[in-house]
Amino acid sequence: MEESSSSTYVEDQEPVVLAFVNSKSGGRYGPKVIKKFKKLLPEGHIFDLSEGGPRPGLLLFEQHRHNMKCIACGGDGTVGWLLSVLDDLDWEVWPDVAVLPLGTGNDMARILLWGNGYSGGSLVNFVNDIKNNSRSVKLDRWLCTFIPYSISGKDTGKKKKKKKKNLPIPDEEIKNVVMNNYFSIGLDSKIALDFDNLRSSHPGLFRSKAMNYGWYGLFSMKGAMSPSKSIRSNVHIKIDGEEVRIKKSFVAIIVANIPSYAGGTDLWGYGGSKYSSSNICDNMFEVVGITGALHGIALQGHISHAYRLGQGSVIEIDILTKLAGQIDGEPFTLTPTEIIIEHHNQANMLLNGRKDKTGKKVIKLQGEDYDFRTFSYTTEEESEEWEEMDDFTEISQLIVMKSDTSEASSSE
Repeated sequence: MEESSSSTYVEDQEPVVLAFVNSKSGGRYGPKVIKKFKKLLPEGHIFDLSEGGPRPGLLLFEQHRHNMKCIACGGDGTVGWLLSVLDDLDWEVWPDVAVLPLGTGNDMARILLWGNGYSGGSLVNFVNDIKNNSRSVKLDRWLCTFIPYSISGKDTGKKKKKKKKNLPIPDEEIKNVVMNNYFSIGLDSKIALDFDNLRSSHPGLFRSKAMNYGWYGLFSMKGAMSPSKSIRSNVHIKIDGEEVRIKKSFVAIIVANIPSYAGGTDLWGYGGSKYSSSNICDNMFEVVGITGALHGIALQGHISHAYRLGQGSVIEIDILTKLAGQIDGEPFTLTPTEIIIEHHNQANMLLNGRKDKTGKKVIKLQGEDYDFRTFSYTTEEESEEWEEMDDFTEISQLIVMKSDTSEASSSE
C-alpha cells in the first residue's frame, strides 16, 4: 500500500524527537526534566505521561513515524509502557526508543548505555547523542501467558484451599503480559512485592531515589535473615520441551531477556562450551536459579553469579501454590497457574555511541555482531571462569541450604 507524500520517509531528514516523561518515576525528576526539554526540543514535542499516557503524542506525530525517535523518561516500567502502546498501534515501522533513566533499577538504560540514573544535570549532550551518536538495535520481547488452573483443569496434587479474591492474576481469566527485561518467581519477587505494597500504602516514605534504595535494602536484609523456602516442590519448568531439574536450594527462578537485573546485576555472564553469551536480539532467553537472599546480595555485589539452568525460546512453568512473581520489576501474586513464555516481537531501541573524555568510544558498533556484554564487569577471556563457577555455585548452594535448615530448626 502506497503512502501519501506527506509521510514519505527521507533518510537524511532531521529526526523528530519526542520526549515522554513519567513525572512520578524514581527520584521525582520528571518536572525538572520537562523544563529542561522545553529549552532543547520544539514546542509540542514533550509529553507528561500523567496526562493520557504515550498514545496521544504518538498519534499526533504518526506521519513522522519513519524518522521518529522517542525518549522514554522514567524507569523500566515506563519503557515497557511506551513499547506496549507502540505494539497496540501496530505501525509497519516502529520508531527508535532511547531511555533517560529516572527509575530505581534502570536496567534497560544500562544495557543501552544511557547510564544508570539521571541526577539532574544538563540534557544538551543527551539530546545530541540521540540525534547524532546513536544507532538502532533490535530488542526481543516475550509474551507471557498466564492460564489459571481453574481454567486449564490441571491439578496441583495438593489439598484445595478457599480461593482468595482480588489477586492481580484473577482466577477466571487468561492474561497476556509482554516481558522486555525479565520474569521471576520466588524470594526476589516477594521482596519486590513487600516493597511495592509499602510504597503504595505510604508514598510519603519514598520521596527520593536514595530512600527507595534504603527501603529496598531493608526488605532484602529481612529476606536474608529469614529462613528461605525452597520452591522445588511448587514449581515445574520445561525449556523447549525439556524438563529442568530444580535444586532444593533454589528460592527463586529468573527468566532473563537482557544482561542486567535489579540495577545492573549480570546473572548469566559469558558463554562457553555449554552455553552461548546472552544477547538481546537472538530470540533466546536465559534461565537461572538463586539460592537465597544472601546469594542475591552477592550477585548484586558482583562476587557471585546465578546458577545457569538453560537457554531457549519457549518456557513452560507450572506454579502449584501461591507465589510472588514479577515482570520487569512490577510484582504481583500468583495462584496455581500454568505460564507459557514465547517470542512476541522485536522493538527498535537506540544504543548510545557517545565518545568519552579520552576520545575512545564507549562501545564498538559492530553491526549484528555487536557484543552487548561490553558494559559488563567481566571480560571475554573470563568466559571459562563463569563456566567453572557453576561447580562452585552448586557447592555454595549446599552450604546455604544447610545453613537455612539449621536456622529453621533453631526457630522452631
